[in-house]
Amino acid sequence: GEDFGDFMDMEVIKELIRVCDEKCHLFGRLVISSAIESALAQNLHLTNMMRAYPEIEGQQIVKPIFLAAYTRTGATFLYQILSDIFDQELGHVKAYEVSGAPVEIHYPPNRYNKSLENIELLNTLVSPLRLMHEHTKPDDPEEDSGWYMNSMRGVAVAFTLTSQNLIDMTFKATDSSAFYNHRFLEANLKLKQWEEGKGAQRFLLKAPDHLFGISNLVQKFPGAKFVTVFRDEVPMYRSGVTLTYQYQQLYVYPQPQAIKDAVLFMDELVCAERRALQEAHTNGKYDVMKVPFGRMFNETFDIAAEFANHADLPWDESKQEHARAVIQERLSWKKTKSKYRMYEFFDEITVQDSREEENRKIEAHLEKVCR
Repeated sequence: GEDFGDFMDMEVIKELIRVCDEKCHLFGRLVISSAIESALAQNLHLTNMMRAYPEIEGQQIVKPIFLAAYTRTGATFLYQILSDIFDQELGHVKAYEVSGAPVEIHYPPNRYNKSLENIELLNTLVSPLRLMHEHTKPDDPEEDSGWYMNSMRGVAVAFTLTSQNLIDMTFKATDSSAFYNHRFLEANLKLKQWEEGKGAQRFLLKAPDHLFGISNLVQKFPGAKFVTVFRDEVPMYRSGVTLTYQYQQLYVYPQPQAIKDAVLFMDELVCAERRALQEAHTNGKYDVMKVPFGRMFNETFDIAAEFANHADLPWDESKQEHARAVIQERLSWKKTKSKYRMYEFFDEITVQDSREEENRKIEAHLEKVCR
């Protein structure tokens, strides 16, 4: 383990292999094997770079802003909007920087092309992703949650393959997960900043993992600010359980156990979100801007203006004109609406149930599991 540095939890790799041996089909075994190899390569590269260039450790990450929100809340859309509007003031993570390994922060053509291949392959294999997630171009702003497949303590691990042990390592041992994830994040940001050669810059970052690691982030990055995005639990749940089930078919057969695993993952996710939002919104130690999902697509310009004020960023006429152009372009993507068949996931929901009846039953289910 020492050869690969201190940025990843090797115990999670062992559990991931065990679960894959138990559940994965042939293609899933190949993909998980590749993911583990990539994580090891990523950590080896990062460790070697930090050892070879001690000045990387001396890089200062100044007052980052964390968009802390769980999956299916519209937060990726908001992240792309804000990153585009404030591209001169804030550094952000691009898709090609999280798609594949090892991380090469600079912009070689092979890095871009590899990311493009990965995005197109994922959209082909799991076609609902094209409708349900803002997968577009390799140089688009992208959440940094993919980095935490390499720390092995991110939400992405349990999302990829679900077991009770992987769930517990992600959602129950939150302090430990935050320790691994944020140490990995800090090293990546320092490497990115050093390779770009721009000096100290302020980063805007987005991942669901930041929501349950806020206390650790405040300690690691003094002066950090936060933006939370939250959505009514039932529509988030409907969307999330469908996406999880569809995505996990890359690894496991679409059988009853896969449905149970998708439900287990979303149950734990929603319960963890309840606890994390309660902490973020009621603890006065955190500088938090709150964005309800209902405002996301109808008041996008107003949200951007509030964000500028929250983060002490410019909002003159030129910036506002730029913001309107960015928002118009990004909103053009949101033209489709997916339909979710909840009767496939819950015995108590039938195909004859109205949407309102489905929602009532999902609410009852969540109240039961989150007690």
